[in-house]
Amino acid sequence: MRKAHHQNDMAVMQAYGFTKGSEAYKSEAACVAELMKIYQKKVEEIEKR
Repeated sequence: MRKAHHQNDMAVMQAYGFTKGSEAYKSEAACVAELMKIYQKKVEEIEKR
């Protein structure tokens, strides 16, 4: 299960272009924080329509 979770994390990071040098790559919490920033930006774009 842990291996599958790690593989999923890596797939998400790759899909969003998070590289080993990025802040989002440092920890799961950092990755989630970065994903939430992206989400918030998209929500704001939609609300402006």
